[in-house]
Amino acid sequence: METRVRSAAPETQLARSLMRSANGAYDAPDETRMIAVILEGQTHVYHDLVRRYERAVYRMAFLILKNEADAECAAQQAFVNAYRSLKSFRGQLRFSTWLINIASCEADEHLRQRQVAV
Repeated sequence: METRVRSAAPETQLARSLMRSANGAYDAPDETRMIAVILEGQTHVYHDLVRRYERAVYRMAFLILKNEADAECAAQQAFVNAYRSLKSFRGQLRFSTWLINIASCEADEHLRQRQVAV
């Protein structure tokens, strides 16, 4: 007896079609597709982007702030800001460049706030 598997919703199929390289990372065209999937409502896919860049974003923030707690806070806020601005990502830059720029700006803002408080 043949068993039929019911196909998933088109969005789920698209999300599953994103192929990872051997090291588990997505290449730039896949990131563009991931962003399209996220913008179509599958927000859980954003977690894959966060995981891929969390170290780089944290390092950028730490280089500027020289404080682990502040760097973590700035990195988290950078990811929130990037998510909120994802519709404005046009792909002229690589996603990583765009994200690191957001992280740098967020860390600079934390640094300004810290200096004002002193």
